[in-house]
Formats: sequence, structure tokens, C-alpha cells
Amino acid sequence: MKKAYIINLKYGIWENQLWLEADDNEVMQEKWEIAKAKLTDVATACQSSGDYFNKAIEHFSQYGFSSWLDTQLDSPVYMVLTILIVAGLLAGGIAGMISVRREGKKIEELKRRRMIEE
Repeated sequence: MKKAYIINLKYGIWENQLWLEADDNEVMQEKWEIAKAKLTDVATACQSSGDYFNKAIEHFSQYGFSSWLDTQLDSPVYMVLTILIVAGLLAGGIAGMISVRREGKKIEELKRRRMIEE
């Protein structure tokens, strides 16, 4: 069975949580403790918070942990949700453009009829 392993990362004033996934057993728990203890070495070798986040993922992957986000990106549910969100954003943008175009036509029609001044 898989287990979520969560660690709080800090680099300067930046803070973030890193969610990892691995088997739930004693061996992985021991690897987790070792990997956490050696994480300070990773931080000292980094130039920025983004670099630290990426290197932390690489560091834990060497011990058999996978990034939770990476496992979710492969999920069909995630893909469907992403498609629905993008479709909704596109539909909203198109509806907004149509609305603006209609308003522009109304104004042009009123100007043509000289019902409003330019």
C-alpha cells in the first residue's frame, strides 16, 4: 500500500510543502528518515528556492520516493479535470468577446441613427 510522505521545505523566506509517495513499510520509513537528515546538504548547494524544490524532489527520488504531483499528472481524472477547466476558460473568453462585439454593434447602430453623440 502507498503512503504520502510530506515535508516542509524552507529556503530563505520561501516555504512550501513537498508531497511524496512511496510504499508504506519499515524500509521506506528508514529511508525517509535518512533522506530528511541529508536534505540540508541539498539546500546548501542550491542558488534559489525553485532550484531547491527541484533538487529536493531529485534527492528523495534517489531513495525511492516519487513526487505526488508527478503521480497525479498521469491520472486520467486529472487530465479530464484539466480539459474541463481549459474548456470553461475558453468558453468564458469567447462569450466575453461576443458580448463586447454586440455592445460595439449597438453603439455603432445608435451612432448611425444619431441617437448618441460621438
